Amino acid sequence: MEEKQLWITCYLTDILLTYIQENFKGPHGLDYPALFKGIDGFETPSDPEAFLRDVNNWVPLTVLRELELQCEKISGKKEIAYHAAKAYFIPGKRQLPSLFEIIVQVLNDPRSALIFADLWGSSQSNYLKLQSFEKQGASLEFYIFAQFDENAGLSVGAINLLRGFCEGFPRLYPFNEETQVVEELLQLCIEDVTREFPDYSVRSEGNSLIVSRQSAKQPTVEAAKVSLKTERIDLSREFMQNPPDAIVVSPREGRIEVLTQEVDSNQQKRADVPYAYQIVTPGILSEGALSYSFESGRIYNASYSRFRVLFKERPAPEKTIHVDDLRRDISKLLYEHMNQAKQSHMRMVQFNVEKRRLTK
Repeated sequence: MEEKQLWITCYLTDILLTYIQENFKGPHGLDYPALFKGIDGFETPSDPEAFLRDVNNWVPLTVLRELELQCEKISGKKEIAYHAAKAYFIPGKRQLPSLFEIIVQVLNDPRSALIFADLWGSSQSNYLKLQSFEKQGASLEFYIFAQFDENAGLSVGAINLLRGFCEGFPRLYPFNEETQVVEELLQLCIEDVTREFPDYSVRSEGNSLIVSRQSAKQPTVEAAKVSLKTERIDLSREFMQNPPDAIVVSPREGRIEVLTQEVDSNQQKRADVPYAYQIVTPGILSEGALSYSFESGRIYNASYSRFRVLFKERPAPEKTIHVDDLRRDISKLLYEHMNQAKQSHMRMVQFNVEKRRLTK
């Protein structure tokens, strides 16, 4: 069976490049040819930067992964993708909004936008499934699941980019004061994190994973294999009306049974219990200026990631919106997007013209 090629939109590469160019003046040190090196069947664009800044283009996932690594080295921050995604959505930052930003502004509610989280994943990649739900309790709680394709090579940068994206887009709403995304479970594997730091290695000892610096005798990080509790969530009408095409957790009779971050010590002998690894000895992996912290109690190697989304909003003044005004505002945004698409196609034609000239 032929392995599926994994793709992403240049909306995500534009997020990283925008942040680097705005915050690191002068020569950035980006090696554009290296981004496309070794990719069969994909021709390196004549102007790689312009291509990667055009949100209508698509590139193989390996381009984004290499760009994340280069941006981390330039900034000296392992969490650069998080800061880039969050800063990308400052209102009025760009002259032409993307179609995603138009949709978000039309919905005019971050919770409504999150209901369609599965459409983000399918419209911006072919390897990521997103699913959201609300949990009723003393207060309304909102959650997002994220499940990456097993061949996607999940990285620290991918988690940071997703978390920053979810905290960033609510900035488009004037009534939003702050949004925080809390990582409760991570599909990210301890082995994958360790591979991003060449001086460290990971080994398995019984039901534990041990991460050590190659030159050190004592372990840097230790994680214990644990079974996770689950909880049943009643789905509200909105989530039943818009079921995701690519589901992380399938509903049954209006409910879903989801993983929690609580450890169930009574079920470790059962073969059908979902397992993960919990950090029992915290530590920090480092390479030059880059570092990653394994915090005590955090869960890794889960079958999917679970994020809790916390909203803090200002009281919105009551304002009557006329339908005609709404139509005009939406039309203006769509015309701006059409202008953006026109510019993209014109650049593509220019690329082809230059290519023919070079060939001759």
